[in-house]
Amino acid sequence: MGDTAKTSDRLIRDPQATLREFEDCTLLFHPLFAETVGLTPVGEAIWHALDRGRNPSEVAVEVRAQFDGAPDEVEEDVRTFLADLKRRGFVREEAKLTAKPSPTPLSPPSPNIGRGRGLGEGEGFPAFSLALGDGNRFTIRAGDAKAAEVMEFFARASGLSTAEPETRHGRDLLVVSDGITPVGEAQAICALLPRDAARIRGRQLDEQGQIRLISEPLNPNNWLWQQLARLSAFIGAQAQASGGVLLHSGLAEYRPHLIPPSPFPSPQRGGEGGKGVEEGSGILLAGRSGVGKTTAAKRLPPPWRSLCDDVALVVRDPEDGYRAHPLPTWSRFFGPEAGDGSDTWDMQRATPLRAIFVLEQGKQDRVEAMGIGQAVALLAELARQTSTFLLKGWSLDEIALFHRQRFENLCALAETVPSYLLDMSRQGAFWEDIAGVIE
Repeated sequence: MGDTAKTSDRLIRDPQATLREFEDCTLLFHPLFAETVGLTPVGEAIWHALDRGRNPSEVAVEVRAQFDGAPDEVEEDVRTFLADLKRRGFVREEAKLTAKPSPTPLSPPSPNIGRGRGLGEGEGFPAFSLALGDGNRFTIRAGDAKAAEVMEFFARASGLSTAEPETRHGRDLLVVSDGITPVGEAQAICALLPRDAARIRGRQLDEQGQIRLISEPLNPNNWLWQQLARLSAFIGAQAQASGGVLLHSGLAEYRPHLIPPSPFPSPQRGGEGGKGVEEGSGILLAGRSGVGKTTAAKRLPPPWRSLCDDVALVVRDPEDGYRAHPLPTWSRFFGPEAGDGSDTWDMQRATPLRAIFVLEQGKQDRVEAMGIGQAVALLAELARQTSTFLLKGWSLDEIALFHRQRFENLCALAETVPSYLLDMSRQGAFWEDIAGVIE
């Protein structure tokens, strides 16, 4: 059964943990770890039994009183469940718990760029424009030569246009190298990680019951790849402030009125703010690494069009619910999947989002509707995977606030856009099952 809590240990719920009830399930969410746990009715009873601090034996007594016919091993099950919650940070020993007040609401956090040489304004480094389907506009500018190299690579792959000084508009986002202290104002700052930086790998509780984050060094050979992923996550964090979310997901568009699909892009909501006259139905093909998102994207026939196969940015549409933007697949430029470096994605293309499909490999194609709670739990994990390189330098309060905001955005997304489980076989026409759902 693994480690179990001692009978004498009095346990209490971590004050940051949140219980959220949906029609199909109840979820526990911890904002520091961005982790969700689904609760059965018994699990929910155990959670509520900790409102005043209990040891496992006392909790087992309460559970036995609430559920007729509880098995003899109920106390052992309670101990195992509480030990798991304790290991994951949802439950703490009462004597070791140091409650902290909730953090003051903040803007989307920016990493602490530390001390270093000053950076003057008007250095002539490049700036690029980005317009999103939620109406937000950004000018993303580099603050130094090294940041300019990363920013130009990002803009070229993302199809962003150069923003001249007289045409810059919207929220001002600044990208700088580690050790550079900018002079002048910027509404948000993304500091590139130094070569010897570390990424957050996990967390643990120390002997005093305090949370510590575990990190590991970055791979120097993949430094540029990681900075590009960090910049993607940084832009996603800005969109998150307006209800958006960055997801580990492919994005495809279904346009049955265009057969074969036009080789010319239709007007998109973004640069001109207008809605395209030939817009299709956007769907997310979401899933963990290795489940087959790229394979699924390559198999889609006309009138389907794959827009990306790794990360998509979902934003609120004040009129239609949600829209999704494709982001580059950075592995196309590095490692075993690297091509000739000519791949591009139209990041300003905003496609109306009709449905979300979470992929699993199966023997035959099958689509099954998901409840809102189940969708939130699965999407939360896919969202967490997109911020791996973003949180370096943030305080624990900033991390918790960022994760809580994202969780709320995921709840709103799952309540608005229907989600499905999609079993995808090797030879079947899974897109026909998808079309049958969204048509």
